[in-house]
Amino acid sequence: MGIGKNLPAFLVCGVDISESTALKIKYPISGVGVISTFMESFDKGLRESSHQVESAVDAGWFLWRVRGDELVYLRTIPIGDDGKPEPVAIGEALQQFIASLESVSPSQIPGSSYTLKLRSYAFLLHSQGNPWDYRWNLMPKDWNNSLKGKEGAKSLAGSLGIEGAVALELSSHRRINLREIQKDYFIDFIGVDVDLGFRVAEQSEAHRMILSPYLTYLVMVGLEKNKISPFSIYSMGERELKGCSIKETGLVEYPLYYVPIGNFSILEEPTGEPMQINISKEIKKLEEFEKFRNESYRFIYEKALKHASADES
Repeated sequence: MGIGKNLPAFLVCGVDISESTALKIKYPISGVGVISTFMESFDKGLRESSHQVESAVDAGWFLWRVRGDELVYLRTIPIGDDGKPEPVAIGEALQQFIASLESVSPSQIPGSSYTLKLRSYAFLLHSQGNPWDYRWNLMPKDWNNSLKGKEGAKSLAGSLGIEGAVALELSSHRRINLREIQKDYFIDFIGVDVDLGFRVAEQSEAHRMILSPYLTYLVMVGLEKNKISPFSIYSMGERELKGCSIKETGLVEYPLYYVPIGNFSILEEPTGEPMQINISKEIKKLEEFEKFRNESYRFIYEKALKHASADES
């Protein structure tokens, strides 16, 4: 289990185009062209060699999903001695993603004043040893050939936890090599980290990068230690996220935060006044919230175990 402690977490960052469906209907030719150009230039800018860091736990930005005009990326984050993802590594990765957002010139539709409005988000996949956090869910690309000499897909998907992921890597120098895994499998994950992350993403707004509560906590810890903020963080207040409430414990709303995206904010001011925050107070607030959130998940999990035991008996 020592290996499991040192496995990296995954930072998930995504960018989407606000109102893109209406844009493509109104401008069926030029609109599609502008969106396609943006996606290509953004992806190239983010994944170019200057952003690739060769280390034992980092193989650069990995394009995980393309959902219509939404691009979703993964990046490994090393785990520190305290068992938490390293705040400095998270801050540097977020800076890279934000820099890529701000470096791509907002493309205009020819013959109109319309400019692309970008929404973005970020959250963490980090197994803290709880069965509800997240687990790997790999599907073979070729059911006939890719499984020869390997574990069956059902066994692999069922067992892929921390040790399973390490075992899968065979000869990858103890690092999670997403590109190697991708050769034979479609990469995906299952668990509350994933569900909560994408529910947070649904709250994103134009010109803002929205952050999940746990990610915000780690970013703020990094900001407090360094005393220098490479970007500003504002509160969005508390939001109810579809399907994520546990009313038996009172977990209904989640505290959400965002980072304004510089160049794009010139084009359209975010709605409402930014809610200033005190970093130290917010860290304590988020520590308490994370504890409460985990206790709520534990309550549901143990309740499910009791029902399962009763059914078996």
